[in-house]
Amino acid sequence: MEESETTSKSEALLSEAKKLRERKQVVDVDEKTVKLVIFTLEGELFAFYGDFVKEILPPVKIFFVPGCPDFIAGVINIRGDIESVLDIRGFLGLTPRSYGVDVMLEKANRIAIGDCDGFRSGIIVDSVIDVLDVAEHSIKPSSAAISSTIKDFAIGETLCGNKNVIVLDFKKIHGNL
Repeated sequence: MEESETTSKSEALLSEAKKLRERKQVVDVDEKTVKLVIFTLEGELFAFYGDFVKEILPPVKIFFVPGCPDFIAGVINIRGDIESVLDIRGFLGLTPRSYGVDVMLEKANRIAIGDCDGFRSGIIVDSVIDVLDVAEHSIKPSSAAISSTIKDFAIGETLCGNKNVIVLDFKKIHGNL
């Protein structure tokens, strides 16, 4: 094959590609995303909308408060502010933990400080996996496979990698207090 023949074929291909590009309009769509704080409880993946989670604390000492319901593990001091700390396992049908008097959480545990309608509280999670921006349409209604107890507090489900994540409604948990 001669060089001029190769050049003309290349030019023809480039010309055809240019024509196709001009005919095909590219539309940029800004897809609405939501931030999710993904965490574990007893090996299962859950998430809260990032709008509700104000900060994530490392393990801190939780001070027991006598007479509180079982789902309140106690209180913590955050830079001079006293915040309640909740264990939501019981709400979700998981086995609640007993924290006893003035307990230090395990090394991997975290406390997600949430705020909803002026109500601010910490929620104990086993670990925080990630904070992700996900397409809002990727959060699907809860499947029949999750328990009815969890479904009562779920907004829906999405995927993190290839694992199912149940997105919880902080407002519904707040409403049960």
